[in-house]
Amino acid sequence: MSKNILGDSANFQAKVSSVLNRNVKEFGKKFLFDGRDDTCWNSEQGSPQWIGIELVEDHTITELQIMFQGGFVGKNCFIESKATDLKVPFYPEDTNKLQKFPIDLKIPVKSLKIVFEESTDFFGRVTIYQTMNTNRSCGCKSFRSCYICEKEFGIKNSDTAQDRVDGFQTIFKFCLEQELLFSDTDNAPQSDGIPFPGVKIFPEFISIEEEKQLIQDLDSLPWDASQSGRRKQNFGPKANFKKRKAKILDDEANVVFNPFDDANLRHDNAPSYSLKDTQKLLNGAVKIPLPRRSLLVFFGEPRYDWEHCILRQDISQRRIVIAYREFTPPYLPGGAHEDIGEEILNKAKEFW
Repeated sequence: MSKNILGDSANFQAKVSSVLNRNVKEFGKKFLFDGRDDTCWNSEQGSPQWIGIELVEDHTITELQIMFQGGFVGKNCFIESKATDLKVPFYPEDTNKLQKFPIDLKIPVKSLKIVFEESTDFFGRVTIYQTMNTNRSCGCKSFRSCYICEKEFGIKNSDTAQDRVDGFQTIFKFCLEQELLFSDTDNAPQSDGIPFPGVKIFPEFISIEEEKQLIQDLDSLPWDASQSGRRKQNFGPKANFKKRKAKILDDEANVVFNPFDDANLRHDNAPSYSLKDTQKLLNGAVKIPLPRRSLLVFFGEPRYDWEHCILRQDISQRRIVIAYREFTPPYLPGGAHEDIGEEILNKAKEFW
């Protein structure tokens, strides 16, 4: 199993040939290694463009993994090192997916240079969302990590979600019986509770026997590894969130958009913590207990206006979540795809 030598910024330094419009805040080299799909390094126009890596110690390089913006096809790309005259070519394809290239520089090296001398990109510009060289059995990719690979490879990972929760002065706890919020601080006086509409929890929604049967049925199907280290099964539409074909609006189009999820793709989910925007009236984090075999339904503000997460330290054993998505208007009565929606609903009624 290979190890990601770019997993800790203390292990290397990086340089790039250029940054688009010298805008390092949006397109700088740091975005090559942040593990996010919504950020990227973007070079200026012209050839060649390159990425330089200086490692703290020698490493034997076995594989390069890199994800370009769609539309990039490499005609003359290679990786080289100061320690050898060898140049190992690789040929990126026109795809947004993470591409893997075997690399053999024959000897351990400290310096690497990834060079893009020529491409079919019309502007001669290189856009890369992430670069890495790791292959982990847990499924984690890029700089996402879990307890397994952190222990195995000594990866340092800051818990952003926990840091955000810790940043709030007040932590509220949602009471299942009263459906009210109470302060979760030990020394805080108990109040009458704060109404928190938009959250419904149904304990023991399924029986113990139904739970066992569900787990057995799910385990009879293949689990897919996700880049976050979790395993998942998808039964709905697949979406490519990396195509990024949207055109930039004109400057005069001064419109403020609410950050709602795409109505065709995402709907309710089942988190145990919600992080509230500090500009809202209720300033704090809300802790929502999720009893085993319970059903959680979000609607209104908690669904659309709050951020949601499950703190990983709260998971001590195997945890399975089944997230149901509601139909969007085209699949409801009177919609363009009403027949498809009706067919799915009829099949769903035959589950048990």
